[in-house]
Amino acid sequence: VSGEELRIRQTTAADSVSLLKGKPGVSLMSNGGFSTLPVLRGMADDRVLTTIDGAAITSFCPNHMNPAGSYAMAGRVTSITATPTLSSVSAGGDNIAGVIAIETAQPQFVDAGEGVKISGRVNAGYRSVADAWTSDVTATVAGEKATLTYDAAYAHAENYKRGDGDRVRSTTYENYEQAITLGLRADRGDLLTVKVGNTFSPYEGFPTQPM
Repeated sequence: VSGEELRIRQTTAADSVSLLKGKPGVSLMSNGGFSTLPVLRGMADDRVLTTIDGAAITSFCPNHMNPAGSYAMAGRVTSITATPTLSSVSAGGDNIAGVIAIETAQPQFVDAGEGVKISGRVNAGYRSVADAWTSDVTATVAGEKATLTYDAAYAHAENYKRGDGDRVRSTTYENYEQAITLGLRADRGDLLTVKVGNTFSPYEGFPTQPM
């Protein structure tokens, strides 16, 4: 999922894995508001390898209720790919269900002679069913040899209501994410990227396991 399709899906998605909804070979188990559990070829959890910018990420929480996709909110994703087959050696090698590869924005530079370029992007979405908001903002200052990018994303929802007006408890959630990326490029093309990020989740309800 990438390009225009990705941008459309990002307006209503709170977590990165939910961007794969409806794709062949992929099933999604509803969990917390930003912790959708991916299932590839009928297998889940440690049978599925999830990478973010090439780095293998493991689930957190003793019961693995928050999968690796929880580390990357939908607004910061530039592409997400699911390969529902035995993973190759280059992709991990021992994940029999498949691999989900999440890519976030990489450093962007300007061509020689263009000086300094400042760019940005803002996305926002709203769903009345749970008074749910999703938003993200990106700001970049780019030069020929150096670039600095700030990303921030926010997701929030209240307990949603059924068709008869009754609340479904433990469906509320809130999540913040921020990241700063510094990119340095040498004359011969070598690239150094330093990324520092922070994720804060003050609360998240799990309707299947109220707590």
